[in-house]
Amino acid sequence: RRVNYYVKHVLVNSKGGLAGALQALTSAKDQTLVSHPIICLVSESLWDGVVKRSFIMAKVGFVLSLIVFVLSQSILPKLDIETNRSLRIVILCGRLVNYMFSMTRMIVFHARRSAKAYRENRTFKILGLPVPAYLRGFFLFLNFMLMVLL
Repeated sequence: RRVNYYVKHVLVNSKGGLAGALQALTSAKDQTLVSHPIICLVSESLWDGVVKRSFIMAKVGFVLSLIVFVLSQSILPKLDIETNRSLRIVILCGRLVNYMFSMTRMIVFHARRSAKAYRENRTFKILGLPVPAYLRGFFLFLNFMLMVLL
């Protein structure tokens, strides 16, 4: 018997954004539902087509940033830098690259999220000042404070 499955609505909502169907399916914690061939096809297509490259690039960027940070903050300064001018320049360049890319990424991330929160009026008040609601999340708040303190 022929069956038509309309998978578009599992991926895209009526406004053209990402639908929450896959998230709802995983929070249901039903193995038979999640292992349905169409759900597997949709999730694998989403992973292979859109998510995998973005995920891998973000992780590679994080690891490279971590390596530059460890080298420029911990390893290279312990070497004999007073007599080696080129080593001091390498440390300076590593710190500049690290702060430029990390800070730029954090500033862009928080600027976008804050603008969206203010535009959609998703705020809460602290001492009478409107604060974006996404900062209620513990790790996002810590990331914002790290950006402010750097």
